[in-house]
Amino acid sequence: MEAGVRRAKIGTAVPPGSAPSAAWRACADLAADAVPAVTRPLQGSKRDLPGEWTSPSLIWLPKGGKAPTAPAFLRPIGLLRPDAKAVAGAIKSRLLPFALTRLQDIPQYAYLPGRDILDCLARVHGRLEAARSRLDNVGRGMFDRRRRLELGREQDLLVGLFLSIDLSKAFDKADRALIARAMRLAGVPEGLVTDALSLHSTCDYLL
Repeated sequence: MEAGVRRAKIGTAVPPGSAPSAAWRACADLAADAVPAVTRPLQGSKRDLPGEWTSPSLIWLPKGGKAPTAPAFLRPIGLLRPDAKAVAGAIKSRLLPFALTRLQDIPQYAYLPGRDILDCLARVHGRLEAARSRLDNVGRGMFDRRRRLELGREQDLLVGLFLSIDLSKAFDKADRALIARAMRLAGVPEGLVTDALSLHSTCDYLL
């Protein structure tokens, strides 16, 4: 927890009423001692976390190169105090070993150390090149396709299928019961399951 507070970048924006990030860093040891979540034993089936940890302050910033004269020229960001980020980071660091055990053989490229979006792009490009190679072998022209249909070789035309799916508001609509079940199946201790669910269930999402 203390290490998480010390990682606060000096000059980073904080919510109204919060001490600046430099002050949080200077008093990281005192801040860590004052944080009960993720440091004290589980007292019940759910923790009531302070609103300062779960409710970001909505701030509107002008978009690049545009004057803030209309809502369309503004973008919202949510600001959390450094201690709130440290609590979430502490829960994440404790969950990560369980996630890595389950995801190491799955092509999951987000939120995992040692993996990058470039890995995902390389995988997609590899599949595209394989599809193009098969297409070159069967012929790309209309007469090539018609000839294979006449010979009953339709399977030669099935060279590849690619889908791009945009899961709108996927995190907001995630089933918390399924998340809890997945964590328990991964062997996550019950106290840590409660901490993670409490953090999300008390969150005010910026929709």
